[in-house]
Amino acid sequence: MTVEHALVRERILTMENVSDYILFADAQSCPLLKEYAITYFLLNAREVLKSEHSQCLRESGELLSEIMMIMTDNNTDGETLSVNELRLELGKRKLDVDGSKEALLS
Repeated sequence: MTVEHALVRERILTMENVSDYILFADAQSCPLLKEYAITYFLLNAREVLKSEHSQCLRESGELLSEIMMIMTDNNTDGETLSVNELRLELGKRKLDVDGSKEALLS
């Protein structure tokens, strides 16, 4: 099990650290952790954005745009599957299961 999987499994996110984990997961190419952190963020967005801990995330226009796209996504072509679901499906087909969500979809 990778560190990324362990962090997700241990449910380490809080209102105070979710922004940091989104930025970390994006910078380190950890798609499972990033998806988990963004999901947590979306469930608690109002409270997180009010917090001083979200300043770095608020300064990242690219990540905020990505989060907004996720919020409004209605795609039915596989893009709505989670990273974990994509990895499971690709594993069944004996295909590479490593990489970002975009790489898994290609």
